[in-house]
Amino acid sequence: MYASRNTLPLPFLAAATALAVAAVLACCTGIDRPPRQTGSPSVIALAQNYGLVDLGQEVPSIVIELRYGTPRNASNTVLYPADMPCLVRPGVARKLAIVQAYLEQHGLGLKIWDAYRPPETQEQLWELSGKKSNYVGNPAKGWSAHCCGVAVDVTLVDSVGNELAMPTDFDVLGLRAHAIYTGSNVDVRERMRLLHKAMEAAKMQFYHREWWHFSDADYSPLGKELVVFGHRIGLRLPGSTPAM
Repeated sequence: MYASRNTLPLPFLAAATALAVAAVLACCTGIDRPPRQTGSPSVIALAQNYGLVDLGQEVPSIVIELRYGTPRNASNTVLYPADMPCLVRPGVARKLAIVQAYLEQHGLGLKIWDAYRPPETQEQLWELSGKKSNYVGNPAKGWSAHCCGVAVDVTLVDSVGNELAMPTDFDVLGLRAHAIYTGSNVDVRERMRLLHKAMEAAKMQFYHREWWHFSDADYSPLGKELVVFGHRIGLRLPGSTPAM
C-alpha cells in the first residue's frame, strides 16, 4: 500500500536459462486452477504501449484476485473496475514465472492480490486514509512501485488454487504483517520460508512491513518515467467513497 519502501537487497540466484525453463513450466502446468479475473482487451493493448503486460496471459497458472477490485481491502471500497487486468513489467512476469515453477514443485502456487496500481488509485487511497502516512504513502513524496508495474502483493494457494493460511490477510497493518514471521504456526512459517526462497531466487525484494509485498530489485531506485497513469491506458476507475 505504501508509496515508498526501504527494502533489503537479496542475492540473484537465477540464470537466464532458468527464466525460459520456468516460464514453460508455469505456462504448461496441468494443475487445475479456479477461473481467473479477465482484463479488458483494449486496456491490455494500450498498456503494452507503456511497457506493461497482462500477467494472466504471461503466466496462466498464477491465480489472480485483485483485492482493490473488491471491498476486501483496507479502504473497504471497490477501487478498480471489474475488468481491471493484472499488469506488470515483462521482466517482473518472467521473474514470477520462476517463482511459480519453484512453488509448484512443492504443491503450491501464487495468488496475486495487487500488481500495477494506477497513480489515481494511489491518490484515492491517500485521501481515504485521511492522509495518514502510517497507513498509506503520500503520493507527493513519491509514487509506489505498484504505480510503475514493478511490485506485486501475493499470497500462496494449494495445488487446486485454494488460499492457504499465511501470517495475515491482505492490507492488515502491524507487527503480525511484518515480513519476518514470528508466530507459532509451523505451517505458516514453512510457507513463508518457501515464498522467500522463491522470491530471492528471482531477485524480488520483500518489504519488511508487509509480508505480501515484493518488488523487482532491478528497478531501484524508481524512475519517474516508469509511472503509468490509468487514464493513459483507458482505465475507467470508480469514484471515491467514505473514508477509511
